[in-house]
Amino acid sequence: MVEILGEPYNISLLPAGTSIDAGGPFGAIEGYKMNADLITPVSGVITQTNNSVIAYITNDPYNSGWILVIQLTKPEELKSLLTSQNYKNLVAN
Repeated sequence: MVEILGEPYNISLLPAGTSIDAGGPFGAIEGYKMNADLITPVSGVITQTNNSVIAYITNDPYNSGWILVIQLTKPEELKSLLTSQNYKNLVAN
């Protein structure tokens, strides 16, 4: 996604206390080539946000930083999540 956006430079996130549904946006990321919505894979209530995460997204997205802390309202949705390797395989096709 970093390559598609053209080096992301800004992220905006919904505030703590916001209810979100799986498949819906929880924020947006801006890059030099385009902007994109950030989509949540789970439903819940945002309890914490990290607006400084933009520095980690471009340098070490799998090992550093975090974006949101979500109190799940439908824990069963966790069963449908992809591992990072499964996601890489999906987008490589």
